[in-house]
Amino acid sequence: FQPLDSQEEVFDKLLDKCLSLVRIKCVLLDRGFYASNVIHLLKKKRLKYVMPVKKTSKVKKFMEGIKSFPTFLQYTLKKEPVTLTFVKAGEEPLGFCTNLPCSSSKLLEFYSWRWGIETTFRVQDLLQAKTCSTNLVVRTFLFFFAVALYNVWILVNVLKTSFEKVTTLQLKMVIQRILFALPAPPPLF
Repeated sequence: FQPLDSQEEVFDKLLDKCLSLVRIKCVLLDRGFYASNVIHLLKKKRLKYVMPVKKTSKVKKFMEGIKSFPTFLQYTLKKEPVTLTFVKAGEEPLGFCTNLPCSSSKLLEFYSWRWGIETTFRVQDLLQAKTCSTNLVVRTFLFFFAVALYNVWILVNVLKTSFEKVTTLQLKMVIQRILFALPAPPPLF
């Protein structure tokens, strides 16, 4: 990617790369991607997608008048026709821009996978060491170390729930195997 690529160009390149590696059933996006150019690109690539709508004044006004759920709205987002789907989740209605023909519960289930991804990044950020270093090697190592720590944390949780009793020795052996599999850190100087 070039430093001055637009969001659409970066998104297009990332989608192409992903499509060359895996089959994508549905693209789950956060509210930051709710834009006509992104939706147009997803439609052009014939991909299913789900993303929350931005609560503009028009959307808020529409949401206030909703009497039953799910409710669908044919909407034009800067010349791009979209379907907005409003579902009830707890007390507050949630709006999604999607081309998935599914029930409210299925839509919430699909998007809950996205919430899992957000939780992963939030926990990973907590594990990542803070540095003022501008050395790319150091920053990359710290990032991958945080990823490894997160994966160990997940593994420990899986082991704890999978087996009634995991001994400290067993846990120590698993962690040592993971740490020995990591590449050696680069020299600092």
